[in-house]
Amino acid sequence: MSEPQTLLYPGSAPTTPPTNQAGLAQQFLALVNQARAQNHEGSLADNPLLDQLALAKAQDLVAYNYFDHYSPRLGWPIDQEAKAGFQAYDMGAENMATSGSVQQAYQQFMASPVHRENLLDSAFTQTGIAVVQLPNTNSVLVEQLFAGPSY
Repeated sequence: MSEPQTLLYPGSAPTTPPTNQAGLAQQFLALVNQARAQNHEGSLADNPLLDQLALAKAQDLVAYNYFDHYSPRLGWPIDQEAKAGFQAYDMGAENMATSGSVQQAYQQFMASPVHRENLLDSAFTQTGIAVVQLPNTNSVLVEQLFAGPSY
């Protein structure tokens, strides 16, 4: 596959990788779990390994200034999870958005049938979330991975 062409932000890559805004990630998870409860689905559990993988993907997106589910360095989300030794049912689903806030990203996901399906899918029981500030913007990148029960 060729390098994705969609750019995340103007300008050059940052010299240091962005860090996860853990408080914002927890805020986003609370919004998702509230929607799951309203739709009679169980809550998604935060998985620390999936959090690390989501952050690695977010950092890759920012460092190489692209927006795509496939990374030339990390592969597809399921490849990244398998390389990390993560084992679960229903692996490889991913949502990602750039927005002015986590609330706006959540609203974008809920307005998109495919992303909404990931958020509310009863097969998914755990998630990993990274929220990073995009350089040269007032926007955040929300990267979320989904998985079913571990085995």
